[in-house]
Amino acid sequence: MAIDLGKWSWLANTAIDFGLPILGTALGVPGPVSSFAVSAIKKALGLPSSATPEEVNTAVVADPDTARAALEAAQSDVQAKYAYLTRLAEVKGDVDKANISEINKTIRAETGKVPWWHWRHLLGYLVLLYGIEQVAAIAYTMFGKGVPPDQLATLFNSTAIFTAGLFALLGYVASDTTAMKQTAITGQAPEGVVASTIKAVTGRKK
Repeated sequence: MAIDLGKWSWLANTAIDFGLPILGTALGVPGPVSSFAVSAIKKALGLPSSATPEEVNTAVVADPDTARAALEAAQSDVQAKYAYLTRLAEVKGDVDKANISEINKTIRAETGKVPWWHWRHLLGYLVLLYGIEQVAAIAYTMFGKGVPPDQLATLFNSTAIFTAGLFALLGYVASDTTAMKQTAITGQAPEGVVASTIKAVTGRKK
């Protein structure tokens, strides 16, 4: 029975973060290969075949050391049944390295010559001007000028959703820019949420 790859994509990323590229590759192959990989992982974790992605995730996060050993055992099972995946993972790794190299070149070119009218900068200017306008409105009201306090409060309340959305967008752009620069510097993309959580849990256990 084929699995929904979208629901198990986090597990493929976790396998790769654990240094198990063959298992990660298997989890991304539609059909019996990914189904076998998931079954092998459930078996290695001591979970029933009916275990949901959420239940597997709980088991992985709860005991990272056991999870790593289980995923290593599952990768061995996958390799034994689908030997060609070893070569496929190697090819995929070569392609990823080539893609990262091209991404690095693009980022270096972009960050090296970014004009002031670049959309990332314009968004920052917009937030800055918006903040100045809000501060100015408050200052005028405090000194008895501008709009009455009750009208100013109404104005702020009516624009609260816009303000929150604007700052959320700015936060996303800042995070995305940081991730791009990290990829250019380290040669690899930032870790996924699951892998970061597992590392945090492991750190607390030590």
